[in-house]
Amino acid sequence: MACSGREPISRLTQCLCRCWQRKPARDGATTGSRLLRVKPRVVELDLRAIPSPAGSGELLLVDEWSCRLVFVPAVFDTPDRHRTAVATFKRCAQVLFGYPNDEAQPGHPLYADWSYGFYEVLGSDWPARLEAQNRVAFPTQTPPWQQRHFIVVCHESLVEALADDVSVEVFDRSFQDVALDALRQNLRDHRG
Repeated sequence: MACSGREPISRLTQCLCRCWQRKPARDGATTGSRLLRVKPRVVELDLRAIPSPAGSGELLLVDEWSCRLVFVPAVFDTPDRHRTAVATFKRCAQVLFGYPNDEAQPGHPLYADWSYGFYEVLGSDWPARLEAQNRVAFPTQTPPWQQRHFIVVCHESLVEALADDVSVEVFDRSFQDVALDALRQNLRDHRG
């Protein structure tokens, strides 16, 4: 069964056809069907904060247990406030940070005329690639990877994370104070 793309995000992320779509065998029979790769689709997430288009000064804090992106969010309601946001990627397996900048983003293989914000890639092959790599060492002990592929489009940089989930908190505090608290949280996560 294929996703129509009109389901709520929670339904889309749990859809059985996230990465694959069942196609009938060449002779039209229902038995012997094969799985074909579905083209990835990028959907915008509403996390109630986006990186500032004027420059969000991203700081990525990542270790084996934690991944947090500290950034300056776009402020539309009260521009005189000093706000800082933290995106927390839960159980992050892998993260990419930096290039491409704004001008080179149309060359990204998943580019979908996006603007600054948070996105999810439905049908990403990233989890399957890591699962295949893990099967080399653990051929009978590798469970399927269920993580989701997230993209954060920032001013002059891009973040891609493979994680269970992402959430964003916005604080009315300085960037330095929020960044130090996020680092302390990473250290607490690191100690268990």
